This record gives sequence, C-alpha cells and structure tokens, in this order.
Amino acid sequence: MAEFAAGLAEGYEGDLTLVAHEEETPAGEAFTERVLAEAAAARGTTQVVQFADATLAHLAPRVHALTGAPVVVSILGNDLPRDDEDAIASLHGALRAPGVTVVASCATIAREVEARFGMTPRVIHPGVDTRFWGAVTSSRDHVEEFRERVGVPVEGRIVLSTGPVTEQSGIEWFAREVLPRLPEDVRYVVASDGPPAALESLTSLPRVVRSEVHLRNETAALFYASDLLVVPNLPRPDAPSGYRMDAARASATGLPVLLADIEGCADTAANLGLRTAPADDAAAWTAASQAALMGRPGPTRVAEPWNLVAYYYLQLYREVADLPA
Repeated sequence: MAEFAAGLAEGYEGDLTLVAHEEETPAGEAFTERVLAEAAAARGTTQVVQFADATLAHLAPRVHALTGAPVVVSILGNDLPRDDEDAIASLHGALRAPGVTVVASCATIAREVEARFGMTPRVIHPGVDTRFWGAVTSSRDHVEEFRERVGVPVEGRIVLSTGPVTEQSGIEWFAREVLPRLPEDVRYVVASDGPPAALESLTSLPRVVRSEVHLRNETAALFYASDLLVVPNLPRPDAPSGYRMDAARASATGLPVLLADIEGCADTAANLGLRTAPADDAAAWTAASQAALMGRPGPTRVAEPWNLVAYYYLQLYREVADLPA
C-alpha cells in the first residue's frame, strides 16, 4: 500500500491529498465505524475512494453515498471470502452497485469475478518497488554472507518457497515428491510463519529448512542467497490463486523462478516471461528444477514499478471521477 501511495503521489500533480487506512489486525466493528465516519466527514473533498482489496468492499456503496465520490475496489484473489456464502452475496450487491468500479489483479481473478458476480473487471497487475527489489542484482560475490545473515545453509544450492504452508501452496508436496529426486546438495528453504502444525511436519522432512525471515530487507537477502524460487501451487478450482507478488519480487532481484502452470501462477509467468511446470507432476517439476538450477535463466521482464501501476490507476480515476488530465 505504501509503495502504491508513493507511486500515485509521484504520478499525479494536481490538488490531491491521499489518506490511507491500513490495519494490521482483522478489521472489526470499531474500524468499520471509523471508516464510515471519516467517509461522511470527507464529503465534498474526496475525489476517489480506493479499496486496496476486497476485505471491506461490502462497504463500497455506503462509502460512495457518504462521500459522493466513486469507489474503486481492487481484488487480489486471496481476499475473497469464498467460504462464506453470506459475505459473497453481500459482495455481489456491493460490487455491482452504481459508483463502484472493480479491478482484478490478474486474468484468473478477473474470470472468477465475472463468474461469481456477473461483471467484467479491469485487470491491472500489482507493481514492484524495482528500486528496492532490483538493488541486489549486481553481484553474487557475497552469497555466503547473505546466507549467514538470513540463517540458511551456506554450502550447496538452495531452492526457496515463501508464504503459508497450505495444501494449495504445494510446498509440502514439493518437499515430499520433488526434493528427494533433486541432487543431495540441494536444500529446500521455506520462509513461512504458519500454520505451526504444517511447519512442524514439513521441517521434519530431510533437507527442509525453515527460515523465519519476515522483514522486507531480509526477504531481499533471502532471494539473493537462493538459487531458485519455486511456486508449486496445486489446483483448487473453487479458490484459484491470484497474482504472485513473491515471484515478481524474486524475479526483479535476478533470482530464477519456477511456477505451476495454473491460475494466477500462470498469469504471473506469462506477464514476466518466467518458467512454468505442470502442476502436481513430480517428474516434470524435478526436470524443470534441475534445469533451472544448472542453467542460466532465460530472458524475463521485470515487473512494472509501482509508479507506473499507480499511473494506470490514475487513468482509471480520471475516467470514473472526471479528474483533470
């Protein structure tokens, strides 16, 4: 959100004040009341309201009515309450309400929005802070120092995955089905904070190492310390994955990336020119991982920087709110 806000401020030179609300804990009744109260207070001074994900999008029609301003809702995919029929029904009405415009993070999520809510959203891929994530590409002379810094094995080659260990993530599947087929010097590092039971089961497997890296600068160092990022998602038609920011950031640092050829993973790969392997095919993943570890990465396209993505949003804001050029 901070990167998007900075890019928006950089791209818009008019009379614009950006007010952002971001909660570290799940938004409750008090937060909702505060959002609505501030929306009412902002009537007449607000040109556009942006919901950064779908978590509070059910409030979009009320915020539109209170502010008198159009509302843009971005849907990432993992923010949709797919297991809550009442919440989905509420979103169905909210997203189709007058004054509300919807943006999807990738083609997969756009198709889901169309299927669930009967509307065709815009597609704007998330951006990357290329000035930060591209800062470690110049040299690999100090890989051992970076590995020591982030607490991963200094010797051998490192295959990395990030994010929660769920069935859909395919991380445990990769550890059980693919890692044993890779050369003995390969270690599988998983940077995740949960769930605890899944992590305990995972780290009991041979050659699997957990990393407790969370901070942005540590994650960049972890990318720099690794030899390959894998995103081995398994298919889940009822809850498809969205755009993979971890893959975009890793690729921006120069780290080779291999993704499953499904859903938002495939969208990310197509957008950035990254390699894919057939989901749930251990032999194919073994061959592709070995090729990526041994060969030089092919040509890729660095994800667009946030200031350019913010410009795309700014063009949308100008359209829905009739802002000056």
